[in-house]
Amino acid sequence: MSLNFYNVIVLILVIFIIWGPWLWRYKIKPYLSHRELQKKLKLYPHWKGLIKTEYFLYDLYKGLNTTGISKQERKKLGIDDDAFTYGEIEFLPFYTILDKTKPQVGDVFYDLGSGAGKAVFVAASFFKIKKAYGVELLPGLCDLANAQLGKAKDLARVHSQHIADIEFLQEDFLHADISNGDIIFINATCLSYHSWEKLLAKLMLLKKGSRVIVTTKKIQHASFQVISQTFEVMSWGVNSVNIYQKV
Repeated sequence: MSLNFYNVIVLILVIFIIWGPWLWRYKIKPYLSHRELQKKLKLYPHWKGLIKTEYFLYDLYKGLNTTGISKQERKKLGIDDDAFTYGEIEFLPFYTILDKTKPQVGDVFYDLGSGAGKAVFVAASFFKIKKAYGVELLPGLCDLANAQLGKAKDLARVHSQHIADIEFLQEDFLHADISNGDIIFINATCLSYHSWEKLLAKLMLLKKGSRVIVTTKKIQHASFQVISQTFEVMSWGVNSVNIYQKV
């Protein structure tokens, strides 16, 4: 065999070693997880209703580069704190996460660091809860989420889609009053130790029975009982998701 052939083989191996882990984590593993999830959800008796709601949400966010908007907003405000690194839920995977908390008609949902509002719309569209709040510090993202709320009301009529009451608050979630929350979602992957400790103190004030969904980090306190610990698909790949109930 020629020297050129060996050079090509070596180059392929080098590329695989460098890019293989990235491809597995961010492309291959999420793709396989999506396929497995769809097989599972097709066994649900209300599968067609789930797909209908997913279409509504895709239509709502069609054409929006939410990650790009987040980058522009952070650049404009001079923010480069890792805690503001932008990531989003995926619609059907987040439905299955929320379903584990057994949402009830009178429940109030909070997404702390709600970005463009996707998790809030999933909670309000897939479940007949009382209200869904999104708390977001960056003004541009909060304005975008509120614009989506107006658009959603029009699209809901087109899709014959139920939406619970929604409100987006432009506020630091470390200072927001979430004491009436029944289900709290926190994308804690990039939160600093200091912010996470302050947030844990707020979670201790939640009422008994409240459920807390946390990505990456864990709540290790006697006041919280583990409901579920799984790995789920997010926009940045497959991530650990821990669900707790206040006891």
